[in-house]
Amino acid sequence: MAAGPVVLLLLLLVASVAVATSGTRCASDEYQNLGLCCKLCPAGHYLLQACSVNHTTGRCVRCEHGTFMSHPNREADCWPWTRCREDQEVVAAGSESSDQQCQCRSGRFYCDSEDCMESCFQCQRCDGLTLQACSATRNAVCATEVSPEPGSAGPWEWLVLSGALLIAVFLFLCLCGRKVVMWVVSWLKRRASEPGLASPRSSQPDEVLIPMNPMGDVPAPGSEAPPLEEEALALVPGAGTCPGPSGDTGESVEPQAVAATGSPAAPEQAPTALGLSILEQKYEQKYFLRNMPSDDIRIYYEFEHQVPECKWRMFMRFIGLDENEIEICERENPGNLLEQHHKMLLKWTQKLGRKTSIFKLMAVLHKMELHTCLQNIINKLIAENILVNCEETTN
Repeated sequence: MAAGPVVLLLLLLVASVAVATSGTRCASDEYQNLGLCCKLCPAGHYLLQACSVNHTTGRCVRCEHGTFMSHPNREADCWPWTRCREDQEVVAAGSESSDQQCQCRSGRFYCDSEDCMESCFQCQRCDGLTLQACSATRNAVCATEVSPEPGSAGPWEWLVLSGALLIAVFLFLCLCGRKVVMWVVSWLKRRASEPGLASPRSSQPDEVLIPMNPMGDVPAPGSEAPPLEEEALALVPGAGTCPGPSGDTGESVEPQAVAATGSPAAPEQAPTALGLSILEQKYEQKYFLRNMPSDDIRIYYEFEHQVPECKWRMFMRFIGLDENEIEICERENPGNLLEQHHKMLLKWTQKLGRKTSIFKLMAVLHKMELHTCLQNIINKLIAENILVNCEETTN
């Protein structure tokens, strides 16, 4: 009979332990504190004081500016934002629930890893054309950089090959160089004495005549357009009703001086203002421009493309730009010839204002004896309905 109370006491103890165990089992969004289950503080907050009632939220405080907490928690403080280094920039601002995001400064630094914990790398500057600009995750790619192919010769191999080639050429010239030189000289003399040999001007690669506007002056297939000087001499001022200057200057365009050998005089001397003025008036009487603003890009597009690069700087000097203005346009647009040409023509229009004229450009090309280049530009402008031939409107 004495064992009865002991058994009853043990049963009560087991029941109390089971009740206590079941009461302290907390959910996934709770934490245990002094036998109670308290709910976690939400993201963007930290815990200041635990709960005093089971399954409730304690005292949570919002993260201060410059700190964050990205998930539900029971932390006593929020975490500080990541601070960007001097070689980094902010790409995503921090908030109460998210950290501040940094990356390498675009255009100046880059990093080839995800975190860039130590430092960013300085972007390289290309001396020539840039194929791919520097970004936060990759370096710039320059046009001069060529990846060596597998198995290609290295610098020492090329040096040895170049030296061997020079020795071979030297030995060849020592043994039979005099005979080769005499043969080349005699061949050139025979070519020069052959009748009907094309002149050097006709063999220039940039002197290719573009067919004229099919609705305008169409030359016969295979025939050359008449020289512009002859056209200018044949014009009669005021003969048509073409818009533009109608005053008669009473002067004629003199053909270019020709040396005794039959080749034109060197066009490297600046044309006189009087000669350019006469030529400009003649072109104004033969053609007129559609109603377009003087800075319309379509007017100067063909000049930028058709004038040979070797003649471009001289062309700019003749129309009135000085060396400093030409060099500024080149430095501001490195490696981009068309953009350099465009900027120079825009600077010319800004410098001369109302005195700028497409006919002045034609007159300069005429004086420089770039006749085929000039005719190509005229044909293109007529075909694009920018320039109109007065003779077509009067017929």
